Amino acid sequence: LTNEDELVVDLFSGSNKTGLAAERAGRRWVACDLILEYVRTQAELFSSFAGFWMNPALACVGRSVK
Repeated sequence: LTNEDELVVDLFSGSNKTGLAAERAGRRWVACDLILEYVRTQAELFSSFAGFWMNPALACVGRSVK
């Protein structure tokens, strides 16, 4: 439903299968979710992809510092 280089937006991304499909199809994409654990799971899924970026402040929210 999109052409290459178009933007795919998923506002309730959950496990982010939409982002994964968009990435594999050469689409730019943005994913959002309110549940922090979902976001962390998504980060693990995409952390090895070229261009991956996650705000460091978000990455450490709710984690204890030792």
